[in-house]
Amino acid sequence: MKNYTGKGDRGATGFLTGSMLSKADERIGAIGDIEELIAQFSVLRTAYPKEQWLADLFEGIQADLHVIADALTVNDIARHVLSDAKIAEAERLIDQWNDGNAKEAQTPLAAQLLLLCAVARRAERSVIGAGKRIQLHPNAMKYMNRLSDLLAAAAVHADVQTATAVQSGSQAGGMQTDLPQRKAVPGVGTVGTKDTDTAEIVEAVLARLGGAGVLTLAKAKKLIERIEAYAAEQGKSAVIAVCNAQGNPIAVHVMDGAFLVSFDVAMKKAYTAVAVKMSTMELSALVQPGGTFYGLQNMDQLITFGGGVPLRVGQVIVGGLGVSGGTGEEDHALCAYGLSVFSEMMG
Repeated sequence: MKNYTGKGDRGATGFLTGSMLSKADERIGAIGDIEELIAQFSVLRTAYPKEQWLADLFEGIQADLHVIADALTVNDIARHVLSDAKIAEAERLIDQWNDGNAKEAQTPLAAQLLLLCAVARRAERSVIGAGKRIQLHPNAMKYMNRLSDLLAAAAVHADVQTATAVQSGSQAGGMQTDLPQRKAVPGVGTVGTKDTDTAEIVEAVLARLGGAGVLTLAKAKKLIERIEAYAAEQGKSAVIAVCNAQGNPIAVHVMDGAFLVSFDVAMKKAYTAVAVKMSTMELSALVQPGGTFYGLQNMDQLITFGGGVPLRVGQVIVGGLGVSGGTGEEDHALCAYGLSVFSEMMG
């Protein structure tokens, strides 16, 4: 069976009701924004498979969003209705998880939840616009309004859970480091006995702290200085940005002759590498039609071409590096050099 029909080649799409509608119509735009939001939930669920509370929350939300998307395809207020209980449950979780006002995330999960919150607000605006054309049940609007508040509250909850886990580990006796005896790292388990296990302990603790405090301003400036010298040798001018594990900027350096637009692009590349836990060059292949992350290229906060890489200590992401000034391939090459410098610095 073919996955294409050709019926939409002239810019219109069909509904199950048999009607045709322009793909530029507000209803189609709203459905597309909801589909993107649903996909973003799936991306985050697969990125954090051990967070069962997240999976349970997202499963229900995705089902509810499908109901709203279906409602946009018909002009019947009695069909595809979300119950008052759905709204009440969202409000209960918002109250339980603080006031939902997460101003600045402290962990990668919280940062991604706030990003998801922004996507949800955009979808809400699209649904409101579409609602001017057809009748939607009031609960659809109400649910979309609560959803962004719920995701902001979930970001607070994610930060609180991480902080509680770290504090519990400290109260359990702290990290023992008098090797060569086998030692237990709170919340991680027992690690080995040889000198190589020191790195294992460090990596385990970093994982608990989300890389906090590892990538200092002094280290970021040193890394940038080395990349700048290398770029100058290649005859290139670029903007070089370094962010922490939460995606917040630590340092940004503008070389003489760099493009004005490169400032924002470099910071977004560093953020993207942390947010998706891979290089933006890798991501560029995954956002092509049919790719795993197709749709992410439409998000304003993300950059999906080469020039951004996550900075790791072992397997733990402690920050991100973004370079902008040339082609994606040229910027990625400067990042590759930066990774070798960072490895040397942290080794």
